[in-house]
Amino acid sequence: MSRREQKEKKKSKKIIIIIFLMIAITLVVGIIIWKKYNDEPLNQVQEAKEEAKIVAEKRQTIMKVQARLVNVTDEEGKLDVEKLNNNLSQIEGRQDWEQIESVPAVIIVDGYRIRIDENLQANLVEEEDSIRGVTAKIEVGQVAKENSTINGNENGYNNPIIPKGFKAINTEKAVWSDLNGYENGLIIEDATEDKTTNGSQFVWVPVKNYKDFHLIEGYSDKKISNMLSNGLNPSREAGSSESELLPGKPNKKNTVKGTKESIEMYESVKANGGFYIARYEAGIEDESKKDIQDGSQKPVSKKQNVWNNIAWGGDTEVKATDQLQGDDQIAGAVTVARSMYNNPISEHVNNKTTVKSTLCYGVQWDATLNFINDSYIKGEVEGYIKDSTNKGNFSKKIEQTGSTEDYMKKNIYDIAGNVSEWTMEAYETQYRVLRGGNYKGIGSISPASSRYIENPSKSDDTIGFRVALYL
Repeated sequence: MSRREQKEKKKSKKIIIIIFLMIAITLVVGIIIWKKYNDEPLNQVQEAKEEAKIVAEKRQTIMKVQARLVNVTDEEGKLDVEKLNNNLSQIEGRQDWEQIESVPAVIIVDGYRIRIDENLQANLVEEEDSIRGVTAKIEVGQVAKENSTINGNENGYNNPIIPKGFKAINTEKAVWSDLNGYENGLIIEDATEDKTTNGSQFVWVPVKNYKDFHLIEGYSDKKISNMLSNGLNPSREAGSSESELLPGKPNKKNTVKGTKESIEMYESVKANGGFYIARYEAGIEDESKKDIQDGSQKPVSKKQNVWNNIAWGGDTEVKATDQLQGDDQIAGAVTVARSMYNNPISEHVNNKTTVKSTLCYGVQWDATLNFINDSYIKGEVEGYIKDSTNKGNFSKKIEQTGSTEDYMKKNIYDIAGNVSEWTMEAYETQYRVLRGGNYKGIGSISPASSRYIENPSKSDDTIGFRVALYL
């Protein structure tokens, strides 16, 4: 065979190989396309079947609950709660066994949240509502039977939850239905019918930017202080994590490992966009009971006699839950504050409401002042927070909390003056921190943002406290 014939033969082979490759590629592409367009309907059919199955399961669960909402009224047609709970206890697949005290109410059946409304109709609580924890719309002045919002929309810093057992209260400036009402201090009032706390009021403190939820340096004698920045053991308190020292601002030494209470509080603020602070300094209706500080006597947040002459809660040894000085498991302001509603450390339970009560944390105090004047966090503040002259009781005589309108900011009374208030902050190795001045002080020297330290066992008539709530 000549060289030319050999070349032609090789060329023919190459052409045949190329043709085969092209055919193979075409076949592969064709198979992929065929598979794509033939599998897609199959997938759609399968998905449709699964969705239909879920819808059927939900419908069956609702019908199962609805079937138990019969014969639960008395002769006058009023709801018989005992009959209702007896019927609901017989539902197969019910996962929560808490007794229902009234309707509307939410129960969990087959993993679904089912809402029973006032007309004894069962409805599914959609997953998105379940995630944000809001299942009902409520009117101003109406007592919440479950965590609710005024507009029924997703809660946040500008649309706070009205907790179970409370009702929203309008004031001249802070109107719940106003778009920017939250900027003026929205108020909730205890309607749990507790003989002591009923009528106590709390103000919503919005935290627009969670990154700003940390301790802020206060002022003393019109100058910025250094209690957060100086020393090996500056002002500090339990933070937002068990494993990390967070948030650690403005100084990395300001935060210690979190407790169950502090971690829950931080998580709640992050999730809900804020917290509630007592409108008034902690009060007591019967002053003869001030020495009952073991949690059996609850405080109030009303225009009332101030609960002063109270220690933080123990000696200077390290016995506290946050591993700092003091003992928060014995009589004192911490124990009394935790007794007001629910608390994870004291394990106090109040089924009438969902809120948890604590002694005000330093970070909550600072967030409240930043709510009053958002220049505080920038270190540029003037006026009330830097100099509280004529904006708090420094008259040398103690007053009932809430006595003077001029001493109110954002619907919160007596943040400056009257009594210095214990917080959860600690300082150095043996002190706890009080915030704000007292009636024996001077507004320019001890303004609302000032820090004042004492042994945790210290008590006198210039010292009180304030309760804070989280969801």
